[in-house]
Amino acid sequence: MIQGQKVRLRALEMQDLDVFMRWENGQDAYSGDTWIQPLSSFTAQSFIEQATRPIEETGQLRLMICSHLNQPIGFVDLFDMNLLHRRAAVGLLIGEPHLRNQGYGNESLGLISDYAFNLLNLHILYADIRTDNEASLRTFAKAGFRVEGVFPEWIRHQGKWWSAARCFKINPTEK
Repeated sequence: MIQGQKVRLRALEMQDLDVFMRWENGQDAYSGDTWIQPLSSFTAQSFIEQATRPIEETGQLRLMICSHLNQPIGFVDLFDMNLLHRRAAVGLLIGEPHLRNQGYGNESLGLISDYAFNLLNLHILYADIRTDNEASLRTFAKAGFRVEGVFPEWIRHQGKWWSAARCFKINPTEK
């Protein structure tokens, strides 16, 4: 468990299956993700089981974001991890719309960044964020990520092409 002031990050548990499926199959799920169909309970169970395997084996880490009252709030991910080049992509989802814009995402990004830089010894974290997702771009900027480029027509969603901003955060102890 990784503890912050407003949130704590913990491993996914099989008890998270219902909320996991609700958030992954929600209307926001296909805005920039790679899912092209609804997630089945079998696939979700397999994903949660895989999340318990070592990072070195899977190249990813998904943690549940919980409030100080232990209420699930969302997910934060490290994925596409490359230990040779010491980099990983970061994903963030605050699952319940009414819990967004309250600092949970910012603190979660700070906690996962500290974990990635200090415990996993990563050099750089990155995220691809749709350029029209101003709230997400602000959250990542507050957490120390900066936009370094834009990929035109990078994400296809509901028959339309969207550009994506590539955001980076370099390990501050290595600058």
